[in-house]
Amino acid sequence: MPMTVHRNHSKMVQYVFAVWITVMKLIPALDITMGQAAVYTSSHAGARMHRDVIYATDAEPFGTLHLTIDSSKKYQTIQGFGSTFSGASGANLRSLPDKLADTVIRQYFSESGLNLQFGRVPIASTDFSGRVYSYNDVSDDYMMQNFNLTKEDFQWKIPYIQAAKKYNQNLKLFGAPWSAPGWMKTTKAMSGPGALSGKAGDNYHKAYATYFVRFLEEYAKSGISFWALSTQNQPTLGSDKKNKIQSTLFTAETQRDFIKSDLGPALMKSNVGKDVKLLILDDNRGNLPKWADTVLNDRDAAPFVSGIGVHSYQDSETDKHLDETHKNHPNFFILGTEASEGGGAKDVSVDYGSWDRAEDTVSDILDDLNNWVVGWTERNLILDAQGGPSWVSDFADAPIIAFPALAQFYKQPMFYAIAHFSHFIKPGAVRIDHSLNVIELEVESSAFLNPDGSKVIVMVNKGSLVATEHTVVVQDTADNRNHYQFKLPHRNNFLMDTPLKPFALLGKPTNHIDDVEIDEESEEVDSEAPESSQKRVRRQFSASERLHVFQYILSECKSRVPGREGRIAKFKVQTNSSKVWEKFKQLYGYERDVAVYRLHYNFNSPRLHTVIGLSPDERVDLYYAMDIPVTCEKERTMIIEKYGCTLNSDNIVTGSTKCEHWDLVHSDSEDDKDGDEGRETTRYVEYQDGVMWQFLLDRAMSTTDIISYGLPVWKEFREIYNSPIIRKKSYVCYADRCRRILLPNLHIMPFDIETKAALYQSLDYPVPPEFKEILITETGVEILSNNFIAEYPARPAHLVLQSRPFDDSPIGITSTTKFSTLRAPEEHRSRLWIVDQKGWSDKENQSIWEYILKKATETKNGVMRPIEVPKYGSARFWWKFTEAVKTNRSCHALAQHFKLLRTQILSSGLDLESNINLYYIITQPVDRIALERFKSISILVLDAQRLIRYAVGKTFLIGPLAGESFENFNTDNYSFHYDPTVLKNILGLEGDEKPDYSKVPQQLQTYMLEFERKQHFAYLNLSNSLKFSNL
Repeated sequence: MPMTVHRNHSKMVQYVFAVWITVMKLIPALDITMGQAAVYTSSHAGARMHRDVIYATDAEPFGTLHLTIDSSKKYQTIQGFGSTFSGASGANLRSLPDKLADTVIRQYFSESGLNLQFGRVPIASTDFSGRVYSYNDVSDDYMMQNFNLTKEDFQWKIPYIQAAKKYNQNLKLFGAPWSAPGWMKTTKAMSGPGALSGKAGDNYHKAYATYFVRFLEEYAKSGISFWALSTQNQPTLGSDKKNKIQSTLFTAETQRDFIKSDLGPALMKSNVGKDVKLLILDDNRGNLPKWADTVLNDRDAAPFVSGIGVHSYQDSETDKHLDETHKNHPNFFILGTEASEGGGAKDVSVDYGSWDRAEDTVSDILDDLNNWVVGWTERNLILDAQGGPSWVSDFADAPIIAFPALAQFYKQPMFYAIAHFSHFIKPGAVRIDHSLNVIELEVESSAFLNPDGSKVIVMVNKGSLVATEHTVVVQDTADNRNHYQFKLPHRNNFLMDTPLKPFALLGKPTNHIDDVEIDEESEEVDSEAPESSQKRVRRQFSASERLHVFQYILSECKSRVPGREGRIAKFKVQTNSSKVWEKFKQLYGYERDVAVYRLHYNFNSPRLHTVIGLSPDERVDLYYAMDIPVTCEKERTMIIEKYGCTLNSDNIVTGSTKCEHWDLVHSDSEDDKDGDEGRETTRYVEYQDGVMWQFLLDRAMSTTDIISYGLPVWKEFREIYNSPIIRKKSYVCYADRCRRILLPNLHIMPFDIETKAALYQSLDYPVPPEFKEILITETGVEILSNNFIAEYPARPAHLVLQSRPFDDSPIGITSTTKFSTLRAPEEHRSRLWIVDQKGWSDKENQSIWEYILKKATETKNGVMRPIEVPKYGSARFWWKFTEAVKTNRSCHALAQHFKLLRTQILSSGLDLESNINLYYIITQPVDRIALERFKSISILVLDAQRLIRYAVGKTFLIGPLAGESFENFNTDNYSFHYDPTVLKNILGLEGDEKPDYSKVPQQLQTYMLEFERKQHFAYLNLSNSLKFSNL
């Protein structure tokens, strides 16, 4: 939970304790006098710039955290905070009605809003543009005579820069190019890797320097001047061959040379550029301090440079790299030039209401400011619901998300995270010394002295438990008599009575500023917006359409698994998915944009009790299935009394004592982002474990016979429960987990005792000794001496899978527990993990080799063949091995061990003949040592990969039974290895005795003579008389 505090002392010294900020339209005025402090708090639970006034006191402090500030110890001067006028931001602003677009700008740049001081302006196109373009695509135009701004500048950038300057006349703009025009680069393309052609001082580099100057001149015509220029955005990206976005490669050395030979002199000679500051790097901080040392230690380049730009994407390297850079170059400021959340291959782009991303933003800014950075810049002002537009689909999250079809925009928690800094820390503020009396990992902080004498403290508490809540005592060394005390709540503390899940998706709370901004005057969006936004959308849903939305969602929550049709399954519908709403439109014949339905559901689901036409039964099913908070007190009372529901602190229904049609597990769920990736070592979510138990119980209830839980059963399981998250794992993984985790821990699973007894009986699984007495006493089962159930006379005819962690707990499972309470406790899983980690005995290794040899001969004719034991072993292979040898090792552990074992065949303890067989069976290349041993007892034919093609000894032969004939056998593709005496031993010859070719069939004598002449081996079948066969 973040807080900001302002305090007043002599000369109106204000303290702003910015205790994790989140929501605001206009931040409440300080309005404090001497001896007072203003505390602004925001929280995951719903507080948004919640303002309290506290007073200085000389009473005995009693806080758990003591924070001391010392304004006599000063560090860097803060220049401000900013955002980027990207093409995507301009496109989204233009898609909104003019009044609403101006509201966005006002909330970012006015003193009553975020009060941003910086604006980053891309020079030409970026990944957040609708297309790839430059300002001069005419090849060899070194004088830039064809330089022109584009429509993107005139429609998407310049108008909103001018609007921002209306609210902040001192706005500092800095430009940054993503790429030089394609004809200047070695690759002749703006997008993708590549550097400037030639070297510093040549025509290309001079032309590129002129390109910068012309950019400044053209913007000056619109009354826009620049405070600084970046030499290049992310210069190291140009070396990445997989990169697709616009980039130009610079190393520290080539950037240094370009600055001192071309860019620096060009700016100094220009009227519009001579006062513009120049930034180097503008890339991840891992490049520091070496990059700065290379450029700034050069006496010719350094005079042109004012600062160093850094991005936020390597913030784990903040302290070391930033501190060293400041130490080496204290006269050059370090500015955060780009930061964003979301996107990437493994991360969702726009995550509505994400408090984690807001906390990450706060931590990122605090890390920077506590390590000499003078400012911080967001990557985009505003993006659409997809996180774009982006021509390369490089989507991301943003502080504000636009919904032009609804004439609305939505402020993410990140917006308020930035506000906790930018609104209170004024340009020219100085970071001052601060310290905590204890090291608290969940708490981060920083302190500042504003030019007007006010002091600002920003703190964040990431703890989510009551135990992580703190009372903070603030002591200023300038006033040793008095101190201030305030609460630093944990992130989930409800400072405001506003149930939010997430808070961002609610409508209009009454006790804090709204997150959603609506153009109340416009029913139709801007006619010049992109085509997808030009549709006229009725603002008001009819009662029937609203009813259909929720009836459709409920129908999608009903299970379609055979035998369980119609039961309510949790998390069935991913309401942020376009596919869900496309299907809805087809079913009901509606024509609104899918984004409209998505937003309508998100904003109205917390007011489910107001939907006309939904019965109480339908509503309670929806509350449970979709995790909808029950916001109405009367509704909460009704579902508790009528349906026996239980609710958590977020007012989410977690279960019921009466609704037996609710499935404990989610048998049709779509995949979620926290699901595993399909390896058996990854975590199994509640859904997977629960469905496995449900499947076993359904089978147990369908027959009185013993049921199997081997491989075929779990193959059927994957076919029945055919959802994406189930398909992520193979049936072998499920069989392995059932055998190693679920069944050994059935006695501690949160099920009814009758359910456990029935499963032990039907699965014919032994009851743990410590559980026998309980099972006998409570169910009346008869248990044999070997711990198997003999009789269960009182077995119920019907059982329902229910979670019963306590005697009076209801049906259902706490939905806020992401991973299942159905899983075995950690100590049980740890013991099995230790089994996998302990050393491997020679006996275990030998059992693996013997099993492989046995499997290789299980053919129709008994001839040895290679078998499917790839480098890591197939899961099915190792599963059958564990059943055959009765080991408790996991399939994954066996496969990992076999990676090493397959390289140690010679140490297997088996004879040479068996070792040759193993090399052939598992297709292991024959190394030099093995070759020397093997050729002493056999004739080997190896292919180009040194794999055994044929091997013949006195008592054995290895090789394919059919193939190309000897006359077509290309000996150049194979190598032959044997000692001179081996052939005689194989043929049983003594001394100088020669083979008796008369005993060889006539058609083969030629081959034998050819073989003897070439000293090459073909194929010998020693089972009868000597003869040649096909190769």
